[in-house]
Amino acid sequence: MYWFAFKGICQREFLRFLSQRSRFLSSLVRPLLWLVVFAAGFRAALGISIIEPYATYINYEEYILPGLCA
Repeated sequence: MYWFAFKGICQREFLRFLSQRSRFLSSLVRPLLWLVVFAAGFRAALGISIIEPYATYINYEEYILPGLCA
């Protein structure tokens, strides 16, 4: 019974989210802006030094992208 109520609320909120174009676009632009700003800022600070036992380093863009997508 609770599952049906939860499903109905989720569907209603999803449809409302898609119908509001500005809200939808801002939810896409904000993570991209964070990625560009912080990637440019932290590129010099992160991913430079290679610490044992790692043979390579990960760029900040590769590190933060999965979190922004989630």
